[in-house]
Amino acid sequence: MKTGQYYLHLFHRKQPELNWHNPHVRGAMPDVMRFWFERGMDGFRIDVLAALIKDDAFRDNPPNPGWRKGDTPSLRQQRLYTEDRPEMRELVREMRAVADEYD
Repeated sequence: MKTGQYYLHLFHRKQPELNWHNPHVRGAMPDVMRFWFERGMDGFRIDVLAALIKDDAFRDNPPNPGWRKGDTPSLRQQRLYTEDRPEMRELVREMRAVADEYD
């Protein structure tokens, strides 16, 4: 059934990106981490950490002026608004604090 709704995914279409600016998402993650730590998990692998948080204004990345036909398509844009956001540091601190509870 088509709903007319969309979501962002950077990799596989069955892996939607989480909106880390949403307080419900942000508030649920420590509980998810604790759930697994309490069941004996030693840690978490977080793939593509630098791309977890996106620009909260949903701005488009600017084109990469150095990109040429034949280059990797993913480099067609400068990842100004989708990677290495300053908000990432606080998110990492929050995750680390939860992990440190289980040292």
